[in-house]
Amino acid sequence: MSTRSIVKVRLAIAPCLLAAIGMIGHAQTPLEQGVQLMNTEKYAEAQAAFEKAIASAPGDAEAQFQLARSLFEQEKFDEAVTAFEKAIVIDPKQARYQSGLGRGLGEKARLSNIVVKGMIAPRIRTAFEAAVAGDPRNIEYRNDLLQFYVEAPGFLGGSEEKALEQAAEIGKLDKKEGLLSRAHAYQSLEKFDEALKAFQEGMAAYPDERDFALNSVVLLQEQKRFAEASKLLAGILAKNPDSGFALYQTGRNAALSGKGLEEGSKCLLRYLELTPGPDEPKHEHAHVRLGDIYAKLKNPAEAKKHYSEALKLNPKNENAANGLKALG
Repeated sequence: MSTRSIVKVRLAIAPCLLAAIGMIGHAQTPLEQGVQLMNTEKYAEAQAAFEKAIASAPGDAEAQFQLARSLFEQEKFDEAVTAFEKAIVIDPKQARYQSGLGRGLGEKARLSNIVVKGMIAPRIRTAFEAAVAGDPRNIEYRNDLLQFYVEAPGFLGGSEEKALEQAAEIGKLDKKEGLLSRAHAYQSLEKFDEALKAFQEGMAAYPDERDFALNSVVLLQEQKRFAEASKLLAGILAKNPDSGFALYQTGRNAALSGKGLEEGSKCLLRYLELTPGPDEPKHEHAHVRLGDIYAKLKNPAEAKKHYSEALKLNPKNENAANGLKALG
């Protein structure tokens, strides 16, 4: 069972601790020092601070939870799970602790063989169900549980019906998030037409939200329905010619399909003139797609130029290196 999408690397920080850190003139406790170190990604130092806090107060559930977080970030998943479990023994009603345990177990399962995965799966489900029960309005917890239901086989607790129930509950809290959750559930269940319907419903209800259109395009590309993806992208560019994601995806669509290569190259060249947003592909990826397009256009000089540009931006870009190698 794949649990990659169950696991999210960042775990929630208690708001009360953040408030305490901000107190001017306040002498920080080891627990507060550890949280501050976590915020600067000094995880090993944070671990030491939390261990100091626990040594002086072994029954402090929050200290155990924060220790688990620091271990999780260092990919010490066995130790992290143990610390999460200790926090839960002290305070079993904290949804954050149950969520952390579920994610820690999920990451542990991801790295284990199939036998161990089967042993861990029920514990993941129990933890995520407890998190939702403890904080039923938390969309993130419900999405974790939904993802478990769609990824786990039925004999280990997976259930399409329960996954869609979670999507429906998310929709009651936030319609947009509910549509996204329903679409992703169907996508994971390989019911792609149903997923596309949910994405399309989202595009109609939220025309200014990029998530629905982007997910639709990527799903269509994965299904090799390139003509449909091209039509969708053309509509977006007609309304917003400098839509970064539409420019890039038009180029990607051309590179993958071998169709509309000239238009794809124009869109990618325009994309290179723009500054990518924080969640948009870096320029190195645009150069790789241009290399792919020019290779298909039998223009090896331009293809080599763009693969080389990608490698200048990121010498570890394997797609660019492989593209150059293929050109000889």
